[in-house]
Amino acid sequence: MKYILNFLKKQPLICAILAFVFCMGSLMSLYTGTPTGDLLLRLLFSGTCGVFLYLISGEKAVRDYSGSTAYVIKTLSVYWIILGLLGCLSVLPAFFIDDTEFYSDWYFRLITNIFFYLSVGLFEELLFRAIINDALIYQFRNVKHIFLISGILTSFVFGFAHVFQVFLVGDVDSGIEAAQAVMKIISTAVFGLNPLVMYWKTRNIWACAVVHGGFDFFSSISTSIIVSENPESYVNASGGMGLVIAYAIQTLIEFIVFIVVWNKIGKKIDFEKLREEW
Repeated sequence: MKYILNFLKKQPLICAILAFVFCMGSLMSLYTGTPTGDLLLRLLFSGTCGVFLYLISGEKAVRDYSGSTAYVIKTLSVYWIILGLLGCLSVLPAFFIDDTEFYSDWYFRLITNIFFYLSVGLFEELLFRAIINDALIYQFRNVKHIFLISGILTSFVFGFAHVFQVFLVGDVDSGIEAAQAVMKIISTAVFGLNPLVMYWKTRNIWACAVVHGGFDFFSSISTSIIVSENPESYVNASGGMGLVIAYAIQTLIEFIVFIVVWNKIGKKIDFEKLREEW
């Protein structure tokens, strides 16, 4: 066991690949379909990701980064404001439609979904941001543009991971569904750039996880309150072109936020120095 651990510490990219395969494979195999069950699963896999991250980054992964928590959340809280307003607006018309069916325990679902989506944010930030980014930097530290490479790869993997299962089981049966999948990949990838920049700036993956969890929660307000016959899937025929447009609008919002974050923070990062000190 000691030999294996030492090997993984010296091969961060292999360590990251093992973390990805193990966590994603286990999550797909053990998926329960219930918020409570999936919350526990993601907390379990978050702990697993923490172990893998420690193997890759050592003590830097567990330093006290609480001093930058408020800074990260404040900088990216624009997501909460925008999505909170959009989430409330998406629910408001339902109160004026007679045949709208609300969950009888919608308030309980809202509260439990807060914790569920925070667990999602923690798991995904550890796996798709910290582990992959750190593994690439430590494996290819001498590559001058490694942060650019990391930005592209982490964002693509993050985006593709949200839809690869529909390709795996062959659920993409039309051009509209393919367009939905592509736009979901792009939308998710662009979103991922913002916490990644903040991670480069502060290395505070925990604060990024809180922002991510809040983003997912506000995006799901309507599904927490209103009973829908449509399956909760990123790609589905019933969503039609409307889902493609929704992803496009979301991508535009995320890209605008990224431009602001990049101009305010990203441009001020000394990547040459960061590459040597990371």
